Amino acid sequence: MQPQAFEHGEYGIWRLLLEVREMQPQSSAGMVKVFVVWRNLRNQFWRRPLLRNESEWHTG
Repeated sequence: MQPQAFEHGEYGIWRLLLEVREMQPQSSAGMVKVFVVWRNLRNQFWRRPLLRNESEWHTG
């Protein structure tokens, strides 16, 4: 686990996933929807830092 994940609130998203899974253990469709939301949020959290690091790496 990377500490940046906790700073960006990814731990809270995982807690939400676990809570939804406990509430709807038989609903795979619900889990898919939550995973899509989590993936979108994770992309928002990580896209800018990754692009910034890549640009810095490419420019020297």
